[in-house]
Amino acid sequence: MKAIANLCYQQRRPLVRLGQHSATWKERRRMTTHLRRDQLTGAQIRSAFLDFFRSRDHVIVPSSTVVPKDDQSLLFVNAGMNQFKDILLGKRQPEHTRIANSQKCIRAGGKHNDLDEVGHDGRHHTYFEMLGNWSFADYFQKDACRLAYDLLVDVYGLPPDRLLMTYFGGDPELGLGPDFECREIWRQIGVPEAHIIPLGMEDNFWAMGEEGPCGPCTEIHYSPSGKSEDMLELWNLVFMQYNRKRQGLLEPLKDKHVDTGMGLERVVAVLQGKKSNYDTDLFTPVLSQIQQLTKAPFYEAKWGQEDHQGLNTSYRIIADHIRMLTVALADGVVPADRGAPFVLRKVLRRSVIILQNKFNCDPLALVDLVDTVVESLGEAYPEVASGQEAIKKTISEEVLKYKRTLEKGNKIFSDVWKKLENKMVLPADRMFSLYMHFGVPEELIIMMAKNRNMTCDLKGFYVLLDNEREKSRKARKG
Repeated sequence: MKAIANLCYQQRRPLVRLGQHSATWKERRRMTTHLRRDQLTGAQIRSAFLDFFRSRDHVIVPSSTVVPKDDQSLLFVNAGMNQFKDILLGKRQPEHTRIANSQKCIRAGGKHNDLDEVGHDGRHHTYFEMLGNWSFADYFQKDACRLAYDLLVDVYGLPPDRLLMTYFGGDPELGLGPDFECREIWRQIGVPEAHIIPLGMEDNFWAMGEEGPCGPCTEIHYSPSGKSEDMLELWNLVFMQYNRKRQGLLEPLKDKHVDTGMGLERVVAVLQGKKSNYDTDLFTPVLSQIQQLTKAPFYEAKWGQEDHQGLNTSYRIIADHIRMLTVALADGVVPADRGAPFVLRKVLRRSVIILQNKFNCDPLALVDLVDTVVESLGEAYPEVASGQEAIKKTISEEVLKYKRTLEKGNKIFSDVWKKLENKMVLPADRMFSLYMHFGVPEELIIMMAKNRNMTCDLKGFYVLLDNEREKSRKARKG
């Protein structure tokens, strides 16, 4: 497939290098009229990003696995910068000063957890891809803004009057003034004054954590109306220039870096003119395959109260979860009872329950959905394609195991329920017994109670669980 960046400029003009002036908007429109952005596929949009930065002297590096390397603070890799953390901390030198990539990310569990939002809106996912470019002590604000603007306008063809930029408006308590340099850069690029908006620490100052590299950022937003009321964040450009120490003190870094991130699913939705990420070609093949396998009514993109039976929400959850499961398994995460592997098991079991209860079908349908995900992601991430059969085998084994657990759990729960005098609340000791002595998973107990219009004494259950764990710890020491 020819690169979009090359197609845009083929027989028209050479690609712009850093420091050169771009053409006017009218000239750019003439150059790209043969490329309608709503016809670009997600794969083409990803490739265009990488090709663009390759042409700007960036080295394209592979995505890391979703398993963090030597970082106990994360369950999964959840941002493009994770694999470059030591460079930003000054612990190792970069092999290249300019790089770009598309990073596989998972946000399910831990500090960054989008699991409960999945399916209920069109933007949150357990698995997503982060497009990013980095400069390690190379270019800084001016070129970072110029590069981002040129990609969005020159290559992707977004109208400039639909882009709004926010910048750091300062923080008197920290002694930080507004980032007027960034504001002036956007002015010089040609962004109207009304489209350059100052915001505070919460929105436009990024930090890795309580301590470590940090700095002001500028965010590029897309607005269908060209107004701030409906703007959607597309791209975050972070200008690393401080090291946050204890008590929040900031000291200048020896080297300044650029760290940017743009969610692929979100930019694809904007370029394809879709209201939801699920309406893009990144998700529609999976949604279609779910319907074919389950014979359920067709997906209708209904939300909230319009989705009376919750079927459309269930479609979205399954489409999201099978992408996450496929990628995580391809990267070597194996379902288990602790940490990231437990999150994976939880996501898989949630999918099983939804397929059984909402689609009335055999949850082994998950296995067949893997092929559709591989078709979508296998070219960009070869490990997904090469692990296809192993992924399907693991999912099949886990589904069959959980089906047996469900059957056993339902029988045991029914026996307990029949003996309860108060059938409105499941007591903590009964819940603890189901969990500890009969091996019924916590989320399954809660679900079965909910199906009988019961609540669970979770507070008491967690007390009993903590007491049991403390006994185990003492027994191991003794």
